[in-house]
Amino acid sequence: SLDKATKNLIDGIMPDIIVIANAKASELMQKIFFGESEAEKIKLKRKTKCTYRLNGQKTEMIFSSMLSGQRALDTYSRSRLATEISETWKSRNN
Repeated sequence: SLDKATKNLIDGIMPDIIVIANAKASELMQKIFFGESEAEKIKLKRKTKCTYRLNGQKTEMIFSSMLSGQRALDTYSRSRLATEISETWKSRNN
């Protein structure tokens, strides 16, 4: 399935950061990598970032809405996203 292929791809690469810039895709990624019940907790707590761990490695997943188009982020939400990406990158590379 596409879910399994996605998980296998990320498990093989384990990048430092993944930014998922689509609300529906964010929900799907949460279910794929953290499971159904944990995805619900992430949603209820309105978390915008989670850490996926595998074999001593970790990937920060940052969740967002679309960056452009009719349902895009507003100016301040975009600024907060940029700050979160920057801070996450700095914390991973220090």
